[in-house]
Amino acid sequence: MELSISVKEIFKIPRPIGQPGVQSLHTETAGGYSFPSGHTQSTSSIVTSTMVELKKRWFYILGVILIFLVALSRLYLGVHTFKDVVVGCIIGVVWVLVSNRIFERIDTSEEKHLMAVYLIPTALGMFFFRTGTFYKAVGVLTSLVLGYILDAKYIHYDSKAPLWKQIIKFAIGISVLTFLQKY
Repeated sequence: MELSISVKEIFKIPRPIGQPGVQSLHTETAGGYSFPSGHTQSTSSIVTSTMVELKKRWFYILGVILIFLVALSRLYLGVHTFKDVVVGCIIGVVWVLVSNRIFERIDTSEEKHLMAVYLIPTALGMFFFRTGTFYKAVGVLTSLVLGYILDAKYIHYDSKAPLWKQIIKFAIGISVLTFLQKY
């Protein structure tokens, strides 16, 4: 998401809302600049990550359809152009593939603190992209990096567990999120 926000701030391409021949609907989901599509990029990232993890043919098919439908919805709503959704999709897929390589390299090394390398472009970006959305993305990425480093050094969390434990973890996670959302 941070990458998409950075690209939006670099190019500053306005949305097609109000352009001749474009009827825009549901514009409240369309904040900021148009290029690239953040919805398409996020969906592409999440779906590609799941595809890589599951390695199931049925999910590859389902995933491609899902990405296509999200991109199509952004076009249908008139809040993006074809170029916006295509580039958003490319950024999402490429970022997952590059990040997975970096994670694999860090996971196989003993130097988990190398994960902090992700924070360098983030910190630099804060000087150039002074928006609330970018700062929120920086907070999320910083939390991810710190959580990863702390887990590797002290916690050693194992995501595999019996179904009943997974349900308990899910319930606790949803409860914490609900609590944080209220405050």
